[in-house]
Order: sequence, then structure tokens, then C-alpha cells
Amino acid sequence: MRPPNMIKTENRGTCIDLVLLFISCLANAKMDPVYVHIRQCGTGEPVDHALAGAWLGEPAFEQENNSIGLKNDLLKYVNPVKRQDKRLVVIDSTGFTYGFPERQYKFSFEEAQKAALDCINSNCPLFALDIRQLGETALP
Repeated sequence: MRPPNMIKTENRGTCIDLVLLFISCLANAKMDPVYVHIRQCGTGEPVDHALAGAWLGEPAFEQENNSIGLKNDLLKYVNPVKRQDKRLVVIDSTGFTYGFPERQYKFSFEEAQKAALDCINSNCPLFALDIRQLGETALP
């Protein structure tokens, strides 16, 4: 894992590096960040990928362990039936960089959201951590 100054100096970072940088910025802006970790399934060797998210409103559930469990649990907050029920925005933060192997341009915010949703729909989310809840349960 690279710290932010190394990401800037080296002008590169893994998906986890970029997600941690992005959710740190969200937390600093007093937003409620969420770390989403998925496993890209069905391509031989499993490959993990990280996504960044933020709550738009209070979660509609009580979190016992600061995590969102199954794919369906995550999808109901990211892709609700009614637009006004959308509570969680998730993005693929690698989309905000130049030079990604399959793409030589930056994503717009909407493209980064679509990439994240496509990633969640076509893969196996392992867990999502609600960073705000983790901060509230941290030891003094």
C-alpha cells in the first residue's frame, strides 16, 4: 500500500491505494465513506478489486460488525428500485486515472459509477466496510 505522497510522487497506485486515498478525502470532508472489496470470479485465478463508496443518507439497517454482507445486501443500497431510495454511491476510483491498461482516458463521475455497478453485478463482493461505523467503535 502506497501513502498519498508516494502515489503523487510515483504517479501510480493500485485500486486499493486509490480507494484508500479517495475514502480518506471523503472522510476528511465529513462524508460517510464505504470500502467495497470484490473478487472477480470466473477468470481462472481469482483477482480482487476495491471500490470506493459513500452513504447519501443513513443506512436502513443496524450494523453489528461494521460491514455489509452479501451481494444482494450491497445491491439494494447501490441500485434500489426507486431512485429516491438510493443510499450508497459506489465508484471505481481507477477510472479517475490516466493509463489504465484497457483505457487511456479518465472516467466521468457517471462512468466511474457505472463501472463500479457493473463490477458488483458481474463479480463476487466479499465485503463492504462502513468507515464511519468503524471510527465510532474505535478504542479511545
